Amino acid sequence: MPLTAQSPLYLHFLQNVLLIALATFLAPLCTLIAISTWIISPYTKMAQQIRSGFTPYSSSHGRRNELGATAYIGSLVEVIQKENVDLWISCSGVASALEDGKVAEAVEKLTSCRVVQFGVEMTGVLHEKHSFIDNTRRIGLNAPETQSITCIEEGVEFLHPKSAKTDTQYIMKSVGMDDSIRADMSLLPFSHAEKTKAHLATLRPSPSRPFVLQQYIKGPEYCTHSIVIRGCVLAFTCCPSAELLMHYKALPPSSSIFKALLKYTQIYAQKMGTEMTGHFSIDFLLDHESAEEDLMNKIYPIECNPRAHTAVILFADQGLQMAEAYLRVLQKEKKSSGYPDIVIPMSTPGYYWVGHDLVAKFIVPAASFLALRIQFSELRRNWMEFFEHAKRWRDGTYETWDPWPFWALYCIYWPGIFFTRICTRRKWSMTADITAFKSEDIGIL
Repeated sequence: MPLTAQSPLYLHFLQNVLLIALATFLAPLCTLIAISTWIISPYTKMAQQIRSGFTPYSSSHGRRNELGATAYIGSLVEVIQKENVDLWISCSGVASALEDGKVAEAVEKLTSCRVVQFGVEMTGVLHEKHSFIDNTRRIGLNAPETQSITCIEEGVEFLHPKSAKTDTQYIMKSVGMDDSIRADMSLLPFSHAEKTKAHLATLRPSPSRPFVLQQYIKGPEYCTHSIVIRGCVLAFTCCPSAELLMHYKALPPSSSIFKALLKYTQIYAQKMGTEMTGHFSIDFLLDHESAEEDLMNKIYPIECNPRAHTAVILFADQGLQMAEAYLRVLQKEKKSSGYPDIVIPMSTPGYYWVGHDLVAKFIVPAASFLALRIQFSELRRNWMEFFEHAKRWRDGTYETWDPWPFWALYCIYWPGIFFTRICTRRKWSMTADITAFKSEDIGIL
């Protein structure tokens, strides 16, 4: 079972030690793979590699939190002016979305460089869960019922109204970056108001720590990634989603769900107007219990990422088409004939991270089976999935023309992270190789 904030500290210590030992044991194999492919890499490169113009300025960029947003904006503008950059494509993290919105406005104001990044106002509207849902309703698209919660009493009053009760259930979600409650999918309200109040007390909602209560929709979740230029979707993909998304397999463009999600995204972008230029990613839920026949009325957006989504990895084999889509921003206006066909991943393989699968799909199921916690059928299912990924899917970090990020991830980065957790006595509940994501639980240390 995954460890949580309630798990004893010694178990977290043991978990980190075992993962470091596993990385050490596999380091020679990773090194052999990296060196072997590095030797043949000159014969496998598909394009010339050019050093990024940002390299000499990486120290300023890396210390953006220390130096502040003003220094970060100034350093980027300086680089753009010095290198005569024509196009800046942001790759925001969750914490820097609004910051990069400020950069976009400054770059367009102070230079002739064009940007693929929403401004501050649009980024803010799309980034926050409650404002995104409000905006979705404003432009006339269906959305789940959502209520902002800034205190325990407000949540109890909404979930247990004095008037007639409904059968609607809700999930409590953090508006900010509090990943420690990310896995809490408790359906609210509970049978008694006191139980609901006690649960809300563990989440500690406040004006400085706001939450939203979002209508629970029973059905599969999907994530999308798109490039929008002046309100027109130029690239789009979608795939099944999960709480911790470590497997990416694009839906076929011929599927009805793909078409519905694309149509929804196109309508949204169009209604936002020609000022909308940037990466646009919506997470959807498909309501299986709805009696609606039109899929457009059965899909509900639950949150938006106004930045590049990790599902962009599905475009790995379409670099030229993606470059053409981005370069459309350099056109002064959309031609009357419109833009070319949308870039869509075709026959793309699935993507996974072998280190994560080795632990989650091979080692943990084996340990659970030996401890009599799961049946053989579940062990077999996990192992078959692991070998299927190893045989047919592609690792999201490993490339034959550049194996060193793969080597550094498993031989340096993650062992270092786990060692740091031991030294600082900090707990964690999950990791994601693709984003270096670590969910730290509350009430520990």
